[in-house]
Parts: sequence; structure tokens; C-alpha cells
Amino acid sequence: MRLISIFILSLVTTFAMAAEPDFYKTFGEYTIQYTAINTTDINPDVAKQSGLPRSKNIGLLNIVALKNNESGFDTSFEPHSIKLSAFNLLGQEVNLDLIIHKEQTSVYYLATFRKYESDNYWFKIDIQFDETSKPESFKFTKEVFIQ
Repeated sequence: MRLISIFILSLVTTFAMAAEPDFYKTFGEYTIQYTAINTTDINPDVAKQSGLPRSKNIGLLNIVALKNNESGFDTSFEPHSIKLSAFNLLGQEVNLDLIIHKEQTSVYYLATFRKYESDNYWFKIDIQFDETSKPESFKFTKEVFIQ
């Protein structure tokens, strides 16, 4: 399972850094890392172990919420609430199937979505870090291709 954590985290970082210069948002002591990729980019064995589908018609939104501390990041941090939404080029909302993938030291918010053609997708992330904090929100755009 540790191997899956390392793979998913490296996948998020690698694809996000290659595709977008700004793949994270910081809100005070919290950092949100995000990316959207094709599920065909995931190693078949890792996808099977994680319960993720692989298809040219399925994309994956990957969110990691981190709490900054004196020794780096707390990767096991879980926000009070998180809501994900996506829209295609026509402004139509795209259904997201959320999977919360917990491991010993990490929590990943994965959402799969169907795609019928290569398109730009707008993703909106609404997150409340704890019960007393105000909700934060941000959007990002990602072109996801049919391969």
C-alpha cells in the first residue's frame, strides 16, 4: 500500500508540474495539490489495486490536502469538507465519482469523470479545512485528451 501512496503522490506531482506551472494553492497553513489526467496514464497494476478504472474515456481528478507544519507537510490531514465539481467547454456540469483513498500516512481525493472527446475542463474545488474556518474555493482549467 505504501507503494501506491508513493506512486499516486509522484503521479500528481509529475503530471501537474509538466502540465501546469501552478498546480497547488496555499491557504494559510494549508496547501492543496491538484491535477487532472487520463486514467490510461496510471499503471494497470496500481489502478487495479486502487480500484480505479482505466479507459481513454475516463479522466481522473486528484486532490491532496496538506497541513503545513514545522517538519514539512502532514499528508494524513483530512479537511472538514470538500466538494468537487467540473464543467466542460459548453459549461455543462460533468459528473464526478469521488473516491477517498486513505492509507496509513496519506489521504487522496480522487474523482473520475467520463469524457467523450478531448476537451478543456474547468474544475472547482470548495474546501473547508476545519469546522470553524471559512470555506475556501478555487478553480483551474485543464485540457484532457482522448488517447
